[in-house]
Amino acid sequence: MNTKSQPGIFPAVATALVLLSVGSPVAFAGVVISPSAGFSITWDGNDGDFHTDAGPAPAPMNLSTMVGTQIQSSFFGGPPHNVPGNVNNGTYGNVSSWISAVGDVNPWVGIDLGGQYDLNSLAWSRDNGMSTANGDSAGGFSGQFTDRSLGLYTVQITNSVTPATATDWTSIGTLDYQSSDDTIVGGLFTAFYRHEYDVAKTSGTLMATGVRLLVPGGTAIDELELYGSASVQPVPTSDLQSWLKADGDVVTSGTDVTRWSDHSFNGNHATPGISPSLVPSAINGLPAVQFNPIENDHLNIPGAALGGIQIANSDYEIFVVAKSESAGIQFLTAAEGGGTG
Repeated sequence: MNTKSQPGIFPAVATALVLLSVGSPVAFAGVVISPSAGFSITWDGNDGDFHTDAGPAPAPMNLSTMVGTQIQSSFFGGPPHNVPGNVNNGTYGNVSSWISAVGDVNPWVGIDLGGQYDLNSLAWSRDNGMSTANGDSAGGFSGQFTDRSLGLYTVQITNSVTPATATDWTSIGTLDYQSSDDTIVGGLFTAFYRHEYDVAKTSGTLMATGVRLLVPGGTAIDELELYGSASVQPVPTSDLQSWLKADGDVVTSGTDVTRWSDHSFNGNHATPGISPSLVPSAINGLPAVQFNPIENDHLNIPGAALGGIQIANSDYEIFVVAKSESAGIQFLTAAEGGGTG
Protein backbone atom coordinates (compact mmCIF):
# COMPACT_ATOMS: atom_id res chain seq x y z
CA MET A 1 0.00 0.00 0.00
CA ASN A 2 1.35 3.43 -0.91
CA THR A 3 0.15 6.51 0.89
CA LYS A 4 1.09 10.07 0.09
CA SER A 5 0.47 13.26 2.03
CA GLN A 6 0.94 16.39 -0.03
CA PRO A 7 0.52 19.77 1.61
CA GLY A 8 -0.42 22.77 -0.52
CA ILE A 9 1.74 25.77 -0.97
CA PHE A 10 -0.15 28.89 -1.60
CA PRO A 11 -2.96 30.92 -0.07
CA ALA A 12 -5.12 31.50 -3.11
CA VAL A 13 -5.82 30.54 -6.70
CA ALA A 14 -8.66 30.54 -9.20
CA THR A 15 -9.28 29.35 -12.70
CA ALA A 16 -11.20 29.94 -15.87
CA LEU A 17 -12.27 28.87 -19.30
CA VAL A 18 -12.58 30.43 -22.69
CA LEU A 19 -12.73 30.82 -26.53
CA LEU A 20 -10.73 31.93 -29.52
CA SER A 21 -9.92 35.36 -30.88
CA VAL A 22 -7.57 37.74 -29.16
CA GLY A 23 -8.58 41.02 -27.57
CA SER A 24 -12.21 41.14 -28.73
CA PRO A 25 -15.22 39.32 -27.23
CA VAL A 26 -16.53 36.16 -28.89
CA ALA A 27 -20.27 35.60 -28.41
CA PHE A 28 -22.04 32.25 -28.47
CA ALA A 29 -25.64 31.59 -27.55
CA GLY A 30 -25.49 32.13 -23.80
CA VAL A 31 -21.78 32.81 -23.23
CA VAL A 32 -19.47 35.70 -24.16
CA ILE A 33 -15.72 34.98 -24.09
CA SER A 34 -13.27 37.89 -23.90
CA PRO A 35 -9.59 36.85 -24.03
CA SER A 36 -7.00 39.23 -22.67
CA ALA A 37 -4.38 40.62 -25.06
CA GLY A 38 -1.72 37.99 -25.71
CA PHE A 39 -3.99 35.02 -24.88
CA SER A 40 -6.64 32.91 -26.57
CA ILE A 41 -9.57 30.99 -25.08
CA THR A 42 -11.46 28.56 -27.27
CA TRP A 43 -14.66 26.59 -26.68
CA ASP A 44 -15.64 23.86 -29.16
CA GLY A 45 -19.38 24.53 -28.77
CA ASN A 46 -20.02 21.19 -27.08
CA ASP A 47 -22.69 21.74 -24.43
CA GLY A 48 -22.20 19.40 -21.51
CA ASP A 49 -19.33 16.98 -22.12
CA PHE A 50 -19.43 13.86 -19.95
CA HIS A 51 -23.01 14.48 -18.80
CA THR A 52 -25.78 11.92 -19.28
CA ASP A 53 -29.26 11.58 -17.87
CA ALA A 54 -28.69 7.86 -17.29
CA GLY A 55 -26.22 8.23 -14.45
CA PRO A 56 -23.47 10.29 -12.84
CA ALA A 57 -20.75 11.42 -15.20
CA PRO A 58 -17.15 10.27 -14.70
CA ALA A 59 -14.74 13.07 -13.86
CA PRO A 60 -11.69 12.74 -16.16
CA MET A 61 -8.27 12.39 -14.56
CA ASN A 62 -6.52 15.76 -14.73
CA LEU A 63 -3.81 17.83 -13.08
CA SER A 64 -6.19 19.08 -10.39
CA THR A 65 -6.93 15.59 -9.09
CA MET A 66 -3.45 14.14 -9.68
CA VAL A 67 -1.16 16.83 -8.26
CA GLY A 68 -3.31 19.83 -7.39
CA THR A 69 -4.33 21.32 -4.06
CA GLN A 70 -7.53 23.30 -3.75
CA ILE A 71 -7.33 26.93 -2.68
CA GLN A 72 -10.43 28.96 -1.88
CA SER A 73 -11.37 32.32 -0.46
CA SER A 74 -14.55 31.33 1.31
CA PHE A 75 -17.27 28.74 1.89
CA PHE A 76 -20.85 28.64 2.98
CA GLY A 77 -20.98 28.05 6.72
CA GLY A 78 -22.34 24.50 6.65
CA PRO A 79 -21.77 21.14 4.99
CA PRO A 80 -21.48 19.69 2.42
CA HIS A 81 -20.13 22.70 0.53
CA ASN A 82 -17.54 23.63 3.17
CA VAL A 83 -15.43 20.50 2.57
CA PRO A 84 -11.89 21.32 1.38
CA GLY A 85 -11.17 19.40 -1.80
CA ASN A 86 -14.74 19.30 -3.17
CA VAL A 87 -13.67 21.25 -6.22
CA ASN A 88 -11.07 18.64 -7.25
CA ASN A 89 -12.16 15.35 -5.63
CA GLY A 90 -12.98 13.55 -8.88
CA THR A 91 -16.73 13.39 -8.17
CA TYR A 92 -19.48 15.35 -9.94
CA GLY A 93 -22.66 16.24 -8.09
CA ASN A 94 -24.25 18.93 -5.94
CA VAL A 95 -23.06 17.48 -2.63
CA SER A 96 -19.49 17.44 -3.95
CA SER A 97 -19.46 21.08 -5.04
CA TRP A 98 -17.83 24.21 -3.62
CA ILE A 99 -19.96 27.32 -3.05
CA SER A 100 -18.64 30.78 -2.38
CA ALA A 101 -19.89 32.44 0.78
CA VAL A 102 -22.87 34.78 0.63
CA GLY A 103 -21.64 38.32 1.16
CA ASP A 104 -18.11 37.63 -0.09
CA VAL A 105 -17.55 40.52 -2.49
CA ASN A 106 -14.48 38.98 -4.16
CA PRO A 107 -14.90 35.19 -4.14
CA TRP A 108 -12.50 32.93 -6.00
CA VAL A 109 -11.45 29.29 -6.09
CA GLY A 110 -8.42 27.67 -7.64
CA ILE A 111 -5.75 25.02 -7.81
CA ASP A 112 -2.13 25.10 -6.61
CA LEU A 113 -0.24 22.69 -8.90
CA GLY A 114 2.84 22.42 -6.70
CA GLY A 115 5.11 22.91 -9.73
CA GLN A 116 5.21 24.54 -13.15
CA TYR A 117 3.03 23.07 -15.90
CA ASP A 118 2.40 23.68 -19.57
CA LEU A 119 -1.34 24.46 -19.36
CA ASN A 120 -3.45 23.81 -22.46
CA SER A 121 -7.08 23.49 -21.32
CA LEU A 122 -9.43 23.68 -18.34
CA ALA A 123 -13.03 22.87 -17.47
CA TRP A 124 -15.62 23.25 -14.73
CA SER A 125 -19.33 22.85 -14.09
CA ARG A 126 -21.93 23.82 -11.54
CA ASP A 127 -23.39 20.30 -11.32
CA ASN A 128 -22.45 17.88 -14.06
CA GLY A 129 -24.06 14.57 -13.22
CA MET A 130 -26.05 14.05 -10.09
CA SER A 131 -26.36 10.73 -8.30
CA THR A 132 -28.63 9.65 -5.48
CA ALA A 133 -25.82 7.27 -4.49
CA ASN A 134 -23.69 10.35 -3.81
CA GLY A 135 -26.38 11.91 -1.65
CA ASP A 136 -28.09 14.18 -4.17
CA SER A 137 -31.85 14.52 -4.21
CA ALA A 138 -33.90 12.04 -6.21
CA GLY A 139 -35.78 13.13 -9.31
CA GLY A 140 -33.45 12.98 -12.28
CA PHE A 141 -30.21 14.46 -13.46
CA SER A 142 -30.12 17.29 -15.99
CA GLY A 143 -31.81 20.51 -15.02
CA GLN A 144 -32.28 19.76 -11.34
CA PHE A 145 -29.88 22.41 -10.05
CA THR A 146 -29.68 25.24 -12.55
CA ASP A 147 -29.01 28.12 -10.16
CA ARG A 148 -25.71 29.57 -8.88
CA SER A 149 -23.98 29.33 -12.27
CA LEU A 150 -24.63 32.59 -14.17
CA GLY A 151 -22.37 35.62 -14.14
CA LEU A 152 -18.88 36.81 -15.06
CA TYR A 153 -15.89 34.50 -14.49
CA THR A 154 -12.27 35.69 -14.70
CA VAL A 155 -9.48 33.18 -15.38
CA GLN A 156 -6.09 33.95 -13.85
CA ILE A 157 -2.72 32.19 -13.77
CA THR A 158 0.42 32.58 -11.67
CA ASN A 159 4.01 31.38 -11.88
CA SER A 160 4.82 32.47 -8.34
CA VAL A 161 5.44 29.75 -5.76
CA THR A 162 3.64 31.75 -3.08
CA PRO A 163 1.39 34.35 -4.77
CA ALA A 164 0.33 36.88 -2.18
CA THR A 165 -0.86 39.97 -4.03
CA ALA A 166 -2.93 40.85 -7.07
CA THR A 167 0.28 41.58 -9.00
CA ASP A 168 1.23 37.88 -8.74
CA TRP A 169 -1.73 36.97 -10.97
CA THR A 170 -2.25 37.43 -14.71
CA SER A 171 -5.76 37.45 -16.21
CA ILE A 172 -6.17 35.26 -19.30
CA GLY A 173 -9.66 36.60 -19.97
CA THR A 174 -13.30 36.51 -18.89
CA LEU A 175 -16.33 34.32 -19.61
CA ASP A 176 -19.80 35.77 -19.16
CA TYR A 177 -22.24 32.90 -18.49
CA GLN A 178 -25.65 34.24 -19.56
CA SER A 179 -27.92 31.22 -20.14
CA SER A 180 -28.91 28.08 -18.22
CA ASP A 181 -31.25 26.75 -20.90
CA ASP A 182 -30.93 22.98 -21.47
CA THR A 183 -33.91 22.33 -23.75
CA ILE A 184 -31.64 22.02 -26.79
CA VAL A 185 -28.30 20.27 -26.25
CA GLY A 186 -25.77 22.03 -28.42
CA GLY A 187 -28.11 25.00 -28.70
CA LEU A 188 -28.22 27.66 -26.03
CA PHE A 189 -25.33 27.54 -23.58
CA THR A 190 -26.20 25.49 -20.47
CA ALA A 191 -24.20 27.10 -17.69
CA PHE A 192 -24.54 24.32 -15.12
CA TYR A 193 -23.03 21.64 -17.43
CA ARG A 194 -19.33 20.89 -17.79
CA HIS A 195 -17.57 22.90 -20.51
CA GLU A 196 -13.94 22.60 -21.53
CA TYR A 197 -11.87 25.42 -23.01
CA ASP A 198 -8.50 25.42 -24.75
CA VAL A 199 -6.22 28.15 -23.40
CA ALA A 200 -2.97 29.41 -24.91
CA LYS A 201 -0.63 32.34 -25.33
CA THR A 202 -0.63 33.85 -28.80
CA SER A 203 3.17 33.63 -28.69
CA GLY A 204 5.12 31.11 -26.62
CA THR A 205 3.98 28.49 -24.09
CA LEU A 206 1.39 29.11 -21.40
CA MET A 207 3.08 28.02 -18.16
CA ALA A 208 1.50 28.12 -14.69
CA THR A 209 2.12 26.97 -11.13
CA GLY A 210 -1.46 27.79 -10.20
CA VAL A 211 -4.80 28.76 -11.70
CA ARG A 212 -7.67 30.56 -10.09
CA LEU A 213 -11.19 31.47 -11.08
CA LEU A 214 -12.79 34.69 -9.86
CA VAL A 215 -16.49 33.93 -9.63
CA PRO A 216 -19.82 35.72 -9.08
CA GLY A 217 -21.00 35.83 -5.46
CA GLY A 218 -22.83 32.69 -4.31
CA THR A 219 -21.60 30.65 -7.30
CA ALA A 220 -21.24 26.86 -7.10
CA ILE A 221 -18.20 25.21 -8.73
CA ASP A 222 -17.89 21.45 -9.19
CA GLU A 223 -14.68 19.86 -10.47
CA LEU A 224 -12.32 22.58 -11.57
CA GLU A 225 -10.23 20.58 -14.06
CA LEU A 226 -6.80 21.56 -15.44
CA TYR A 227 -5.01 19.81 -18.31
CA GLY A 228 -1.38 20.07 -19.41
CA SER A 229 2.08 18.60 -18.88
CA ALA A 230 4.79 19.17 -16.30
CA SER A 231 7.96 21.12 -16.99
CA VAL A 232 9.33 19.36 -13.89
CA GLN A 233 8.37 15.71 -13.29
CA PRO A 234 5.58 15.61 -10.65
CA VAL A 235 5.14 13.01 -7.92
CA PRO A 236 4.09 9.72 -9.62
CA THR A 237 0.54 8.66 -8.80
CA SER A 238 -0.26 5.88 -11.29
CA ASP A 239 0.62 2.98 -8.96
CA LEU A 240 -0.78 4.36 -5.73
CA GLN A 241 -3.38 2.21 -3.97
CA SER A 242 -4.34 4.93 -1.50
CA TRP A 243 -3.33 8.61 -1.49
CA LEU A 244 -4.29 10.66 1.55
CA LYS A 245 -3.72 14.43 1.54
CA ALA A 246 -4.30 16.53 4.65
CA ASP A 247 -5.04 19.49 2.39
CA GLY A 248 -7.43 17.36 0.34
CA ASP A 249 -10.85 15.94 1.16
CA VAL A 250 -10.78 15.35 4.92
CA VAL A 251 -14.31 14.98 6.34
CA THR A 252 -14.74 15.99 9.96
CA SER A 253 -17.28 16.23 12.75
CA GLY A 254 -16.06 19.20 14.72
CA THR A 255 -12.30 18.60 14.63
CA ASP A 256 -12.60 14.78 14.63
CA VAL A 257 -11.78 13.09 11.32
CA THR A 258 -14.65 10.88 10.11
CA ARG A 259 -13.12 10.06 6.71
CA TRP A 260 -9.80 10.80 5.06
CA SER A 261 -10.64 10.47 1.38
CA ASP A 262 -8.50 8.50 -1.07
CA HIS A 263 -7.27 10.62 -4.02
CA SER A 264 -6.01 7.59 -5.99
CA PHE A 265 -9.59 6.94 -7.23
CA ASN A 266 -9.45 3.38 -5.82
CA GLY A 267 -11.96 4.22 -3.09
CA ASN A 268 -9.59 3.10 -0.31
CA HIS A 269 -10.64 5.80 2.14
CA ALA A 270 -9.21 5.87 5.66
CA THR A 271 -11.89 5.72 8.36
CA PRO A 272 -11.46 6.09 12.10
CA GLY A 273 -10.80 3.45 14.65
CA ILE A 274 -10.36 6.21 17.22
CA SER A 275 -10.65 9.56 15.48
CA PRO A 276 -7.59 11.78 15.10
CA SER A 277 -8.05 15.54 14.64
CA LEU A 278 -7.67 17.83 11.64
CA VAL A 279 -5.37 20.73 12.53
CA PRO A 280 -5.52 23.69 10.11
CA SER A 281 -1.90 24.78 10.63
CA ALA A 282 0.48 22.10 11.90
CA ILE A 283 3.38 21.49 9.49
CA ASN A 284 4.97 24.59 7.94
CA GLY A 285 1.69 26.42 8.46
CA LEU A 286 -0.25 23.81 6.45
CA PRO A 287 -3.07 21.46 7.52
CA ALA A 288 -2.33 18.04 8.99
CA VAL A 289 -4.13 15.13 10.62
CA GLN A 290 -2.96 14.90 14.23
CA PHE A 291 -2.73 11.56 16.04
CA ASN A 292 -2.63 11.42 19.84
CA PRO A 293 -0.71 8.28 20.91
CA ILE A 294 -2.00 8.46 24.47
CA GLU A 295 -5.58 8.18 23.21
CA ASN A 296 -4.52 5.56 20.61
CA ASP A 297 -5.83 7.65 17.71
CA HIS A 298 -5.76 5.68 14.47
CA LEU A 299 -7.30 5.36 11.02
CA ASN A 300 -7.99 2.17 9.08
CA ILE A 301 -7.42 1.57 5.36
CA PRO A 302 -9.26 -1.50 4.01
CA GLY A 303 -7.36 -4.68 3.15
CA ALA A 304 -8.85 -4.30 -0.34
CA ALA A 305 -6.22 -1.62 -0.90
CA LEU A 306 -4.01 -4.41 -2.22
CA GLY A 307 -6.63 -6.19 -4.26
CA GLY A 308 -7.99 -8.16 -1.29
CA ILE A 309 -4.57 -9.43 -0.15
CA GLN A 310 -3.92 -8.87 3.54
CA ILE A 311 -1.32 -6.14 3.84
CA ALA A 312 0.56 -7.94 6.64
CA ASN A 313 1.36 -10.78 4.23
CA SER A 314 2.27 -8.65 1.22
CA ASP A 315 5.10 -6.55 -0.13
CA TYR A 316 4.23 -2.87 0.01
CA GLU A 317 5.68 0.60 0.47
CA ILE A 318 4.31 3.41 2.59
CA PHE A 319 5.42 7.02 2.14
CA VAL A 320 4.45 9.45 4.88
CA VAL A 321 5.04 13.15 5.41
CA ALA A 322 4.75 13.56 9.18
CA LYS A 323 6.15 15.46 12.13
CA SER A 324 6.61 14.05 15.64
CA GLU A 325 6.27 16.39 18.61
CA SER A 326 9.02 14.63 20.57
CA ALA A 327 11.83 12.12 20.11
CA GLY A 328 9.93 9.67 22.31
CA ILE A 329 6.83 9.68 20.09
CA GLN A 330 7.34 8.23 16.62
CA PHE A 331 4.92 7.85 13.72
CA LEU A 332 3.63 4.29 13.60
CA THR A 333 1.74 2.27 11.01
CA ALA A 334 0.21 -1.11 11.79
CA ALA A 335 -1.19 -3.91 9.63
CA GLU A 336 -4.08 -6.20 10.42
CA GLY A 337 -2.84 -9.21 12.34
CA GLY A 338 -0.28 -7.28 14.37
CA GLY A 339 2.30 -6.25 11.79
CA THR A 340 3.81 -2.83 12.38
CA GLY A 341 5.99 -0.43 10.48
